[in-house]
Amino acid sequence: MRTDTTVEPSSIHRRHTETVFLTDVQPASGCGAGGFRAAAILPAGHAYYAAHTAPANQRLDPMLVLEACRQAHNYLAHTYFDVPGDAAFILNAFALRLAPDAYTRMPPTGTALLEMTLPAPGAQRAGSRTRSLTLEFALVLGDDPIGRASISVGYASAAAYRTLRTRCRGDAVPTSADLPPADRTGSVPPPAVGRTEPADVLLADLTGDRARLIVPVEHTGLFDHPLDHVPGTLLIEAARQLATALSPDPRSAVLRSMSATFQTFAELDAPVELTSTALGGELIVTATQSGTAVATIATDIA
Repeated sequence: MRTDTTVEPSSIHRRHTETVFLTDVQPASGCGAGGFRAAAILPAGHAYYAAHTAPANQRLDPMLVLEACRQAHNYLAHTYFDVPGDAAFILNAFALRLAPDAYTRMPPTGTALLEMTLPAPGAQRAGSRTRSLTLEFALVLGDDPIGRASISVGYASAAAYRTLRTRCRGDAVPTSADLPPADRTGSVPPPAVGRTEPADVLLADLTGDRARLIVPVEHTGLFDHPLDHVPGTLLIEAARQLATALSPDPRSAVLRSMSATFQTFAELDAPVELTSTALGGELIVTATQSGTAVATIATDIA
């Protein structure tokens, strides 16, 4: 398995090489029948993923691990399950749980190799066409297990996706390339959500347990290429920021686990409100747009 260079950006729906971390995905008999192994190069000191106040997040941002898993899924779907290059990927669910000391496996400088072991994916098919995949990841960093992740994604042809999106909205669907930079009026101070850079803050008008979502279409870490909806990973990061803001010490708060489900598309040109509810030691963040829940994200912050 290749571990020294990253894959072509287009193979994982990326444009910019600095946002590509995956090096390879290969079938692996040691993972059981139909299993795979994948690898990603995680950089220390990344301009976006290391821009945190918490030392643990500076060393290893859980969102960087999540992004590596997302890239492994995209590559695997196209390469081994014949999902067409122009198919739309519809994120249904995403989950991650990391060991409390996972960040200690990441060197303070240079890079580290994240190894991902996947048993046979759960695939739904329509004839010869793959309709969806569910992947489970066992994660190893620096030769030590650090946690687990899962992702569930559905696929639609380009034509079917256009029909679906138009039907959802009732009019033409704008993309992030069509919209101006985000309105940051009322933006939360970066340290209040554990970040160091104002451009990375996704919350505004924070009042009690709720906030307004900022959608920074100009942010290449979140919008590497034009999209016609708010990406799921942006909603997850926003949920983490809200949970961080509500934690006893936002500057040192670390995400231990999260589980997200996505009910429908979040449109780029309408407000999204985030609200939180404590439940069983977790903070449940709901993203709502025009009175409809678009995502539910359970977070565990330490």
